[in-house]
Amino acid sequence: MGGLPKGCGALVRAAPCAFFANAFDYATQSGRLTHGHPTGYLAGGLFADILQRMVDRQDSLEHSIGESLAKHGQKPSMEQPRSFIERVLFFFYEGYRPTPQRIAELGGGWVAEEALAIGLWCALFADSLESGIITAVNHGGNSGSTGLITGHLLGVQYGAATIPARWFAQLELREVIEQIAEDIERIPREYCGVGGEFDEQIEQAYPGN
Repeated sequence: MGGLPKGCGALVRAAPCAFFANAFDYATQSGRLTHGHPTGYLAGGLFADILQRMVDRQDSLEHSIGESLAKHGQKPSMEQPRSFIERVLFFFYEGYRPTPQRIAELGGGWVAEEALAIGLWCALFADSLESGIITAVNHGGNSGSTGLITGHLLGVQYGAATIPARWFAQLELREVIEQIAEDIERIPREYCGVGGEFDEQIEQAYPGN
């Protein structure tokens, strides 16, 4: 059976961790469940940490990347993800815009560190959510993962209201998706676990063992 490329599943699951404290740790722990190679789950940790800095501190994407690398970039086995992200930051400072050919030269995004770097590269140069995602999915590599990464970053930067309405036209389970998205942001703030005001309501909506 087919599946997500090496480490990219860790990236897919990392984004919701941005709404919890210690996003980097939660994302890497989540990634370890299915991806044993450090570059897979560490790239997921960086992705969640960058998103958290943008959400909580209202930092720019560029600043969030730099701060995340400063805090986590020297961790063991981080050499490969750090190298890819530093290369993308160099491209950004030099005005080296992502194109299908240039993305292919960097890598196809078939491994997590490449996918994260490509997603960051496309988001850094985007002047809108739509244009950034279009750039991120129009290349010959793992465009599903790179588009997802860029979409999350630009969704935080520009807001969900900037998603083109025509993209929703054939979206299945839109109401469910929107409700879960709202709850991912709300529940970490409202759930206490010990008789909190909203605990019963939340536990009924999301029963656990």
